[in-house]
Amino acid sequence: MTGKIGAAIVIFAYAIVLFLMVRPGSQGPNLVTASANGIANVIKAGTGGGTW
Repeated sequence: MTGKIGAAIVIFAYAIVLFLMVRPGSQGPNLVTASANGIANVIKAGTGGGTW
């Protein structure tokens, strides 16, 4: 029973995120791009700048 409730919460959260990203005038795509760039920068910094 707890697993079903947890799965329902996760599906609901995904639906909210999807809605926020596709609605007109949303900043969702910009947020995803900024987050991905931030993660890439952290990886580059942790690996010495991403160069061999």
